[in-house]
Amino acid sequence: MKKIILAGVVLALVGCASPNYETRTSVSNFDGVVSKGSTPALLTCNEWKEECPVVTFISSSKEENTIGISIKVNSPIHYYGFTKLAFNIDGKIVEVENVGLTDFKYVQSLKLKESTAMFVMPRSIISEMKKANRIWVKVSTLQNGTFERAMFDNGVESKAYKALKAFNP
Repeated sequence: MKKIILAGVVLALVGCASPNYETRTSVSNFDGVVSKGSTPALLTCNEWKEECPVVTFISSSKEENTIGISIKVNSPIHYYGFTKLAFNIDGKIVEVENVGLTDFKYVQSLKLKESTAMFVMPRSIISEMKKANRIWVKVSTLQNGTFERAMFDNGVESKAYKALKAFNP
């Protein structure tokens, strides 16, 4: 599990600068574990009026039955302590708890408070999501309520959905 989290952080940092939706792959020099990550991408948001979660999907050859999902929110005002992540996939609700602590970082150059957490779900969820007609995401926080945003709805694909479609775990 720690390997998924570490790989997620590395892949999320590497992928932020890329406009292409692709699967990023890295191999550990330490133990040969292969980690793959989607391009970090935004859900559907009114980006000037609300904080918008960035989603990254992560897989590891060491944890073949699970998938890591990194959620990151940048805010000029708040840090967010993430507790739960839920997907509504064509009416089926899939919910998971935060596997660890939320990481907080202040990005001085942008004057933003960055909150990041990792969630772990069964890998089979990825296949369901790629076939879905509608996907909504709900991120619950400790003190600031929830974020509910579309990933794919009414034929409109968010950047996060495009990254998911290109992700090859």
